[in-house]
Amino acid sequence: MYLPERVKVTEERESYSTSTVSDIKEIPHHALIVYGSKYCSGSLTGSRIVVTAASCFVNNKGETILVKVGSNSMVGSGQIISVLEYKIHEYFRYLSSLDNDIALIILKEHVRFDGNVVKAQLVESEVALRDGTPIKVSGWGGTVCIYLIITDTLSRA
Repeated sequence: MYLPERVKVTEERESYSTSTVSDIKEIPHHALIVYGSKYCSGSLTGSRIVVTAASCFVNNKGETILVKVGSNSMVGSGQIISVLEYKIHEYFRYLSSLDNDIALIILKEHVRFDGNVVKAQLVESEVALRDGTPIKVSGWGGTVCIYLIITDTLSRA
């Protein structure tokens, strides 16, 4: 296994616009992750697997974790499933506070796939994306923690 030398990590930000997701069919792999008063976003990659940020679990003190799929609203209907376990990347925060910021969630039950719940299409590891390739991101608020604006409706950029 190769680990890079510890180096200073710089971050570039580009401007983008966001819009409200009016129908979960636009992003049917999106998952809401909730524990205590905290929540995060994730992507459904299998009938029992959700990929999310490891930083989502920094404040977890053993609270029950639930995942909701099939809804573009925190308060709307959808499938709610308990989490069996989560696994944080072993080198999370190795070089910086967000280095290897990835985790897997294993659900206790399989989701029911339908038009509102579809697993994400993953890019094969041999495929390289060209610089400037547009990608979609989705979530429940802002992207800069200092200026985080929380909404109960899913947004995308």
